[in-house]
Amino acid sequence: HTLNLSDNLLIKLPESIGNLINLENLFLSFNDLKTLPKNIINLKNLKWLSLMDNKMLKIDDEILYWLEHLNYKGCKILM
Repeated sequence: HTLNLSDNLLIKLPESIGNLINLENLFLSFNDLKTLPKNIINLKNLKWLSLMDNKMLKIDDEILYWLEHLNYKGCKILM
């Protein structure tokens, strides 16, 4: 299951994104996201998350540990 929301000028994702428990691939590149909903960690089947070029996005390092593939080029990592 794949959801591609890339290049849509999104500034925020709804909290309900965490309810898509069968999602395996989520593409959010080339938007204007600043944060990700905390419940994104509920997506236990997520294997691929693409966040490239959300220049103001700050990524909590917690999500770095449970994904197989994370593309975060152009984002800030919070440690």
